[in-house]
Amino acid sequence: MQTRSLKCKLTNKQLDERRDKLAEHVEKLRGLESEKKSASAKFKELIERTEIDMVEVAIEIRERAEYRDVEIASEKDFKRGVEEVTRQDTGEIIQTRVLRPDELQGELYQVHPDRQDHLDGEAV
Repeated sequence: MQTRSLKCKLTNKQLDERRDKLAEHVEKLRGLESEKKSASAKFKELIERTEIDMVEVAIEIRERAEYRDVEIASEKDFKRGVEEVTRQDTGEIIQTRVLRPDELQGELYQVHPDRQDHLDGEAV
């Protein structure tokens, strides 16, 4: 006996079964597309972070240095009229600036208007 694939009319029951099956496939496809979008966003974020990390390391290699938090000290030299900022780990002076005129003047003693007892020679 020979067979051939021929078009056959579906019954109403078969049509209902096919509709249910199609609805399942549509729902499954939506879920897969949503998962794909979420996974794609996650991978995009991972790729971007990796690219940033690569650039940071490449810069460190090119400059043969990296940035770290280092303790510093600031000292004003009133004789020279400058302030110097020094690294505490190496002692290197990393910044020198000229003091402003108001910094060179120092602090003035202020008298509180309600307290005049210091004017009588008594300690405050």
